[in-house]
Amino acid sequence: MGKLKRPALNRVRERRIEQEIIVDAYTSDERATGWHCYRGDKLRFPFRAQLCAGVHSSSCMPRARLQRWGVRYIS
Repeated sequence: MGKLKRPALNRVRERRIEQEIIVDAYTSDERATGWHCYRGDKLRFPFRAQLCAGVHSSSCMPRARLQRWGVRYIS
């Protein structure tokens, strides 16, 4: 499988990330918390997805069809 192309820069998306997700985040932990809260507000479960590339920490193969039932919480 070839390397995926990086999408073109989307200034509207980047501004939304800066203004809504990481607006007051100063550390990597605060940015992670911002993303976690944002996706918790925006994602609706369950949803179906297809894995684009293999992940070394997962037993899923590329192109596997998955169904997500929730967000994994990491302490």
